[in-house]
Amino acid sequence: MADPPPLPSAVVPLNPDIVGRYCEERWSEIIGVLHRYIEIPNVSPAFDSDWREHGYMARAVDLIEGWCRARPIPGLVVEVHELPHDAINQYYIVHGGR
Repeated sequence: MADPPPLPSAVVPLNPDIVGRYCEERWSEIIGVLHRYIEIPNVSPAFDSDWREHGYMARAVDLIEGWCRARPIPGLVVEVHELPHDAINQYYIVHGGR
């Protein structure tokens, strides 16, 4: 079997131990937030006419908004919009660029 072609100079092989540790650390961060998120009994306004008074949606939005804002992602824009008589909408945008 022939040797694989050489890697371009801009490509650096990944160290599996370092990548594995990084993934485990990120997963540990994410899983905690996911557990807290699913503990919030937030449902669609179609199933909870008093959703605003209950505050579950606001709690869920605040949790995810805070987590996203804490991410060191260059170009990340986090927006939360609440319109009268409508559910809360979240937008997460990562602007590309160099």
